[in-house]
Amino acid sequence: MKPTQVKAIAGTARPDRMRQATIQRLTTSPEPPASLSPGAAGEWERIAPQAVLVGLCTPDLRALELLCETLATATTLAVIIRREGVTITSNGSQKSHPALAALAGARKDAAALLGRFGLDPRGRTALPTAPAPTATANPFAALGTSPRAATG
Repeated sequence: MKPTQVKAIAGTARPDRMRQATIQRLTTSPEPPASLSPGAAGEWERIAPQAVLVGLCTPDLRALELLCETLATATTLAVIIRREGVTITSNGSQKSHPALAALAGARKDAAALLGRFGLDPRGRTALPTAPAPTATANPFAALGTSPRAATG
């Protein structure tokens, strides 16, 4: 998906194809909810300001809580694996540490949520765009017409 600015320059920007947010976006980052774990609260402090910049709305806050808890869980699981290793011994045989599967799941879930908030490269392309540019907003409008177009 092309950014709106590229479409404006190419002359293909159409208002009927522009996504527009219908919910009021937050202008400041809210404080982390008291219900968050300490690790998730730290993730909130790091992520919420960026989420506000890309268009966080009040109804999104519960999903942001879920994202922060998921990221905190992934961090905790990664620490466990670093400390205990990727394998465990059970009944005399080596097995993959159970935290490995849990970590993979948490990372997958976190990646999906990051994308939904527009906090990854692909997710940002799906965000609602600004209103369609007007002719006066076109930076090339001041250049005038070409001599060929004027004579032809």
